[in-house]
Amino acid sequence: MNRSSERFLGFSMKDAAGKSLLETNSVDNKELMVQQLQRGREWEGLISWRRKVGDSVVLSGRVIPVCIPGR
Repeated sequence: MNRSSERFLGFSMKDAAGKSLLETNSVDNKELMVQQLQRGREWEGLISWRRKVGDSVVLSGRVIPVCIPGR
């Protein structure tokens, strides 16, 4: 989440904090995405983003796994 996506989708970073991408959006080939991230690799594909106003928009996206020590 960044400022541009906050304005476009209508959700703040605070709204998105602690939520998984899969909880709030639909992902093209979800199984492949999960496999790639579990292997520590980034994933790139189509994501159907839900906007705060209720509609959806399909955008190309990239997900990069991040490991935070102690969590």
